[in-house]
Amino acid sequence: MAKNDKPDGYTVSGALAPLQHYPHMQKVDWDPLKDFTWIIGLGGYTFVYAVRADSPFKIMKEVIAYAKANPEKVTVGNAGAGTTQNLLVEAMGAIAGVQFTHIGFKSGRENAQNLVGGHTLGGVDAIGSFLPMIEAGKLRVLMTFDESRPKWLARRAHRAGPRL
Repeated sequence: MAKNDKPDGYTVSGALAPLQHYPHMQKVDWDPLKDFTWIIGLGGYTFVYAVRADSPFKIMKEVIAYAKANPEKVTVGNAGAGTTQNLLVEAMGAIAGVQFTHIGFKSGRENAQNLVGGHTLGGVDAIGSFLPMIEAGKLRVLMTFDESRPKWLARRAHRAGPRL
């Protein structure tokens, strides 16, 4: 659409997150930030990095330090290659200078179940996929990918006790 239609003030489209993923995964001749005028955001997700409640990791700095000392030993469950969750882990690893081992799952539920079962050391997903197990005391959130921790998440942490 960016290349076929000239800006006329009448052409409007809806776009999902993958539109912004493509330039990071393949060569494209358009830029999702420069070639479109974003006018409204209708929804969003709070993505989190979570570990088992009994994990020795209490903060992300400990996960990063472990990953540096043990290259490719930190397994991180996510929704599969090319998803927002996968790209968040890739970006986090690049910024921290570590290599995570990605484990792709078919769903957030499968990701959470494998994390609780100890098959992965960490997991990245939308908070809704992990929330039932967080509130049950089985998982702990180490970080969100939001600019700051959402207030509603802090309120849930208070109700759930020190586990969150």
